[in-house]
Amino acid sequence: SEGCGEPNAFEVSSSLTLEVDGVERHFWLRRPQSYDRDFPFPIVIALHGAGDNGDAIRQYSAIEKLAANRAILVFADALADDEDIPRWRAEDASFLDAIVDELASSLCVDERRVFAYGFSSGASMANHWACVSPKVRGFAAHAGGPPPASCLGPRESWLGHDRADPVVDIAAGEAARTAWLQENGCSDATQDHSPGPCTGYTCSDAELVWCEDASSPSTAHIWPDWATESIWNFFASH
Repeated sequence: SEGCGEPNAFEVSSSLTLEVDGVERHFWLRRPQSYDRDFPFPIVIALHGAGDNGDAIRQYSAIEKLAANRAILVFADALADDEDIPRWRAEDASFLDAIVDELASSLCVDERRVFAYGFSSGASMANHWACVSPKVRGFAAHAGGPPPASCLGPRESWLGHDRADPVVDIAAGEAARTAWLQENGCSDATQDHSPGPCTGYTCSDAELVWCEDASSPSTAHIWPDWATESIWNFFASH
């Protein structure tokens, strides 16, 4: 990116704001401690569930344990809705695009390797952003809904859901799977994909992994303990 070779503009961990569509937006940035201004790093953006914020998914997904020195990590905040609940909306795609543009101009970014992962409302947003933005290489969505009916093209796709989820029915995750199976040119052929209760499909245009857990309803709408490792391994392979 154009930020390669430039002096580093950020601390290892930074609280940052951007004005997007006339609104001030906030996100946390975690750059590699071993940051090299001549080495292009991938970007991974985390998208929290409704009622939470970027710091919450930073804590419960704990992706920094695996990826802190291998990617530029972003933990973004959604805006509050009419009920004062932070929740992602389709219009937030412009915010996420703006984050990528800002980081690509300030840091050494591999613009071919921009990823997002999310939970619940954030999972639906990851699906949406991957569908509508040309900046996204791949995404991971746990307990979210499907993408729009028409997408820009194939995306490396990781989808997870729990059969007993009482908040977002697994039918929503299955609809996302159906959409990306078609978009990615996948057949019915599958193979085990570890870690986690995951299956990989044979696809011609982009990879698709489906993870289907089976918990009790009281624990079916939380971030699974196996998910972060599975997601990071997925992103790292692309």
